[in-house]
Amino acid sequence: MLYERKKSMATQQQIINAWSKAQIHSNYPDGSVRIDAYGSIMSLGEYGKQTEYGWEIDHELPQHGFSVLSSLMANQRALHWRNNRSKGDKIDPSSLRKWQ
Repeated sequence: MLYERKKSMATQQQIINAWSKAQIHSNYPDGSVRIDAYGSIMSLGEYGKQTEYGWEIDHELPQHGFSVLSSLMANQRALHWRNNRSKGDKIDPSSLRKWQ
């Protein structure tokens, strides 16, 4: 199952770290619902699922070409799965500024 495979790829610490970087949704101050860098809503319990509020851990600097930095938790963030697919290995200019 895709969900189980993807979920096993990240440690609980990586999941919590990535989740903590996303903006808290104002209607859910407990932090169970957050907003990714592109404005999409994600639910904590939907990690690894391709659902309406599903999300994945994205590497701001892609693993391809930045292998040393890509594994650092500082390079990981929560991103709605659709946005992660759309982004692919593209680099967001704001991510580059962070690493300069």
